[in-house]
Amino acid sequence: LILPTSTLETVAAFELTSHFNERPAWFKQLLAERPPILASVMFCLISQQIAVNKENADGLYALACDSDYGAIAKQITFQLAAAFPVKTSTKQLNNLRLVILAVLNHLDRGAQLTLIASKLNAKGMDITQQAYWLTAGILLAPELYLERTQQFVGKSQVRANHVFSLIHERSDRGGLQPNLPVTSHVFLIGLLGPRSNPLWSRGVGRV
Repeated sequence: LILPTSTLETVAAFELTSHFNERPAWFKQLLAERPPILASVMFCLISQQIAVNKENADGLYALACDSDYGAIAKQITFQLAAAFPVKTSTKQLNNLRLVILAVLNHLDRGAQLTLIASKLNAKGMDITQQAYWLTAGILLAPELYLERTQQFVGKSQVRANHVFSLIHERSDRGGLQPNLPVTSHVFLIGLLGPRSNPLWSRGVGRV
């Protein structure tokens, strides 16, 4: 840790792009004791990968889902989400879901609601992103976004599928928001229930 900041940033960047399953001890020490260095590296790394349309941005899963990266996520998630293009390719949807997951997991409520409102007011946003941000709104502030989402989805199978995608991402990484009102549960069950099948003809499965 007495190495120059530029050196630590360089070796951290190499480590983050090496796809090793287990981070070495020096990286964990850097993560615990010098999070601003990793925050700088990860912001540049993730931003540039999103800019060049990389399908799975290195470091983004850890940022969204690993509690050890919480301090870093608090520093860079808002900027990453705010800068995410309002029109994007199908390749980028996994990145977008993880960015929204990082918003839901690490930002305070005021920042979350400010970001959701800002994104939904952006001109030219594609349908998929609108569905994702509206779904995030349901999870955080159903009193503001439930009716709007119901109107947005209507009877569209495609839009309902986009809602399902973000709900699945959220539930698969640790569950939905606590204390959702009954009205939200009713809407989501009605929307997603017909797409779920609790019966398995063979083997093992999960709904």
